[in-house]
Amino acid sequence: MCSVYHCFPPAIPVLSFVKELTSQEVTEGGSASLCCETSIPDANVTWKKGTQVLSDGKKYSIKKDGIIQTLEIHKLSVEDGGEYICEAGDKRSKATLTVK
Repeated sequence: MCSVYHCFPPAIPVLSFVKELTSQEVTEGGSASLCCETSIPDANVTWKKGTQVLSDGKKYSIKKDGIIQTLEIHKLSVEDGGEYICEAGDKRSKATLTVK
């Protein structure tokens, strides 16, 4: 007898954004955190500012905590303002950061 679990492979969860990035207005010299939630824990995401891929370092801290993806931007200057994107597979979430 064939059970459902043996006849069909388990469904692969679809990667999507459960909670999108939100735009922020922040003060120069401080820091900002952009957060979003993915449907799959510890999903591989790529953070970008415009078309530039961001990496973990002095300026940016990239963190994963289960489904929560966070980009922290340190020592903000006016030049840090712009559109930030979190990409997961073919999905993307965008937010605008305004630095005053």
